[in-house]
Amino acid sequence: MGDNAGDFPIGTKGKTLAERNDIIDAHKEDFGTTFVVFPNPAYGSWVSALAKGYQNLSPEEQKQVNNQYLQQ
Repeated sequence: MGDNAGDFPIGTKGKTLAERNDIIDAHKEDFGTTFVVFPNPAYGSWVSALAKGYQNLSPEEQKQVNNQYLQQ
């Protein structure tokens, strides 16, 4: 059980968003059975996949990145 992909032994740590998505897709049959997800959209290490160095960006830069994904 976990609230982000890094909580599961599937190798998402340090990967880009696209790489993480591919890994999740490759393990989709395991979610809901082997892996149980409790979503936490407020915070988590997943934000580091949004942009390189995301956690070191200024609040305004983080907002720009967030808005980019919200508009997709």
